[in-house]
Amino acid sequence: MTFRRPAADASPDTWMAYARMLAVVTVFYNVIEGLVSMGFGASNESVALFVFSPALWWVDSLAALVLCGFIAKEGVHGILAASRPDFDGGCGCH
Repeated sequence: MTFRRPAADASPDTWMAYARMLAVVTVFYNVIEGLVSMGFGASNESVALFVFSPALWWVDSLAALVLCGFIAKEGVHGILAASRPDFDGGCGCH
């Protein structure tokens, strides 16, 4: 599979297909990179918490759950804001 850039006078559909292909490759690469980084980070962090304070082994998981809750809340607010009829595509900052 080659990733050649389309010619400058290529049709918009060709450019769109090229952009989609690059987006898919980028997303898959970032997912794999994130999983690898998360694996190394989680093992290091969990070992550090367990070694230095065995009684607080659960703090790491609790902090992750709280963080996930905040991220989910922001996501829900973003989806609700984008679903409003007066949404103009902006970020909401003035």
